[in-house]
Amino acid sequence: MQAPVASRAPTSGPERRNTPAKYRDYQCFRPDGEVWCFCNTEPRIKAIRRVTRKESSPNLGREFWSCGNWVEGEACGFFLWCDQAKRMGRDFTTPPPPEPKNYVQPTDAQRRRPSPVAYSVPLAPAPPSPTSSPTKRPISERDLAVQEAVQGLDDIDFDEPIEGFDPDDDIVDDAESPATARSASPSKKARFESFAGPPSPQTPSRRAAAAGAIGTEPAQASGFAAIQADPDSPFHAIQKNLFAAPSSTIPVVTSGSSILSSPAKASNGTSQPDAFAALLNALSPVASLLDSAKKERDKEARLLLAAKRKEETLRKTYEKERDERERLQKENEALKNRIRLLEHELVELRIRKS
Repeated sequence: MQAPVASRAPTSGPERRNTPAKYRDYQCFRPDGEVWCFCNTEPRIKAIRRVTRKESSPNLGREFWSCGNWVEGEACGFFLWCDQAKRMGRDFTTPPPPEPKNYVQPTDAQRRRPSPVAYSVPLAPAPPSPTSSPTKRPISERDLAVQEAVQGLDDIDFDEPIEGFDPDDDIVDDAESPATARSASPSKKARFESFAGPPSPQTPSRRAAAAGAIGTEPAQASGFAAIQADPDSPFHAIQKNLFAAPSSTIPVVTSGSSILSSPAKASNGTSQPDAFAALLNALSPVASLLDSAKKERDKEARLLLAAKRKEETLRKTYEKERDERERLQKENEALKNRIRLLEHELVELRIRKS
């Protein structure tokens, strides 16, 4: 809200009536059509255009301007009927409000919605017949490769059983060698090779040769057997340090042998459970050392906690003694001041008596 910078004209005497001269003196009518009220503020306040709404009034629907100052008690009482503004000196003519457009009621034909139109898919033009085209499209190398691949698929009989083929070849066993596990089954291999290029039809003799090559592939040791068979493996050094057995007495497991079927025997005749017992005996000092270290650590923690508590107690005692000493010093100073005051009074009394 705009703060008034000056009060309106004094009203001590009788106010003059709203005449054209008064509106001219207050410059109420602006060239752009705005109407200002009598409030003497900076900037000026624009009058509000209102409409009479009281149904019992004879001026129902008649428009007028009133003061636009919303501050309570500072309204100037400006009032002017809109139809009397021209007579009071307002040259600007307010255009009448636009008339509402006449609503045109739609007819029944316009209300009726158009029926949905069935969308028809345009048919593709028929390919031209070979006789209508004067030239033929040359066959590319890609088309030739596709035709040969299709012919190769026709030559393969997928229902024919393959010699030496097991349906469970895709399941890799623990004892199976990695080379055999990585190789795909012959049927899938034939399917994928048919798309690689111009295929050659597989005959039963070729299938038998492939199966024989797979069957004769040397099996490789895997798992724990391969670790024991490797002389450079660090397993032998660890076993020697744990069980004090020379490396020459370590049994070498071949690819055909199994750890589970034939348990290893040490040179001193101890079995595998005895080896685990020896391992536990070797680790028992470590456990005792860990327990002792834990006890020492707990003991040090308790001692440190006790030292902290003792230090806290000493600190509190020292602070208490310091406060007591300061209190005694203050009392001593007060007593000294009291003694000086008494001595001064005693000297004054002696002087008066003399």
